[in-house]
Amino acid sequence: MSVVLYKIDERLVHGQVVASFAKFLSCDEFIVVNDKVAYDEDQITLMELAVPAGSELQVVTCAEYADIVKTNDFWGKKTIVVFRYLTDVMKVVELGVKIDSLNCAGFFQNKEKPNAVKYNNNLFLDDEDKANLRKLADMGIELYYQLTFPMQKSPLTSQVKF
Repeated sequence: MSVVLYKIDERLVHGQVVASFAKFLSCDEFIVVNDKVAYDEDQITLMELAVPAGSELQVVTCAEYADIVKTNDFWGKKTIVVFRYLTDVMKVVELGVKIDSLNCAGFFQNKEKPNAVKYNNNLFLDDEDKANLRKLADMGIELYYQLTFPMQKSPLTSQVKF
């Protein structure tokens, strides 16, 4: 098993993730990490429809993901892990999960972040987001922006200063 991509995307598993990243990375497992979505049967059903045939899908809480990592209980050989929010990443890191790099191309405007600033169509950040990104960068996690796989990765700091 290996995690081939850690990604924040509020849309979770959708066509862009499946058609772009999963195809080019030859992924056979998706793990979605979010405490609320893990119990939302409607969301889970929609994601099951998006996952390619032959691929596995786990939708878990932050604590369950930390346990998966600790016990190496992955179902696939190449896994994409999608966090709904940056706060999910912060929780799993606090639980001891080591993340080397994180794709940050899925922060959208929403009611919970009325003061978020638009940096591009896929990157809306508020002050709390920027503070958390700073913490992750200080931990040595590579933060980058890559909307689709063919697109070249760029350091997140090329999009926003935090």
